[in-house]
Parts: sequence; structure tokens; C-alpha cells
Amino acid sequence: MKKVLIAILVCSVCLLSLFAGASAPASNTAAWILLPNTPIYAEASLDAEVLHYCAQNEYVETKGEAFAGTDGRTWQKVLYVNSVEGYVTFDALFFTGNATMENIKMLKVSPSKMGEKVGLYKIVTEPPVLELSDGENVVLLNTAADYGEYSIVEYNGEQYFVKTCELTDSLTYNQKVAIIIAAAMIGLLVSFFAIIILYKKKKMNK
Repeated sequence: MKKVLIAILVCSVCLLSLFAGASAPASNTAAWILLPNTPIYAEASLDAEVLHYCAQNEYVETKGEAFAGTDGRTWQKVLYVNSVEGYVTFDALFFTGNATMENIKMLKVSPSKMGEKVGLYKIVTEPPVLELSDGENVVLLNTAADYGEYSIVEYNGEQYFVKTCELTDSLTYNQKVAIIIAAAMIGLLVSFFAIIILYKKKKMNK
């Protein structure tokens, strides 16, 4: 009888272990692609071989934690349709499902001084690879990755770093200066015509 009870107890423990293992949460996470034509790279580098281009809102499965690459970007290993395993920039992912418009925002670049341009960087410690004029549009990627004084933007299908202080969703620096100059010119014209009218009135009263 004792042997039967022991056998039943052992079987029960084994079954419980199996169920517990089956119900344990997976370490991988569902994610979606933020932008059209997002590349999956063979390695965590923009210079690596592109294994596949994903469409916007396509589903991928993350593998492990995001990590900092040697280029200063945050990278994430992903699995696409159980066949392509590679790396995407963490900024190319969002985790709420089909909420793309909440994760991207149209902004304009705005230099801090008149006549200057805004630099776009692949690596922030190196010179800019592109320079944009005041008022040009970029797409801000709303990501959980922290890049300090920089943000990640999309421009002409490519991702770049840009200084956050040089982005705006309102008037750019040049537009503000233009408004100030226009207001000053209007003020001068009003003053000029007011002086002429007063002068004519004085002549008529003589």
C-alpha cells in the first residue's frame, strides 16, 4: 500500500512540474515594426548584411533583452515568421500592436542660429552625414531608448540621430525671425505713414 501511495505521489509531482513548466511565461516578447522597409541585419550594425525588409506593422518576436551596440545605437535581436533571425534597431519596434501613429510624429528641423543647418548623424561622435535646412520635415521615432541630448528620426527612409533641441512642432527659428522682421517692417511703415499724415495736417492748418 505504501508503495502505491509513493508511486501516486511521485506521479502527481511530475504532472505538476509539467503543467508548471508549460504555463511559465516565455522570455520573448511580441513586437511590431514601426516604419516601412525596416531592415533585419545579420549583425548589430548598419553595415551588416540585410537579411529581410519588413513592412510597417509586421509582427516579430524579440529574443532576449535590447543591448547597446558599438555604434551607440540600441539593438534588439528578433525572429521574423520563424525563419529570419537577426537584428533591428530598437527604435524600429513598438510593443502595443497596430499603434503606429502614436509612435511617430512629424516634426521640422530648426537650427539655433540664422543661416546654420541641422546635422543628421549615423554616429553622434562623428561628423554629420547630412545637413538639413531650416523647416525640413523629419519623422520622430517615439522610443523607450534613451540617447541623452539626441533623438532618432527618419528622413528619406533612413534613420539618423539629431539633437533634440533642434526639432520643433511649431515655428522654426527662421520663421520666428521672419515674423519679427515682418512685424518690425510693418511697424516702420505704419510710423512712416503716420508721420506723413501728421505733416500734411500741419501744412493744411497753416
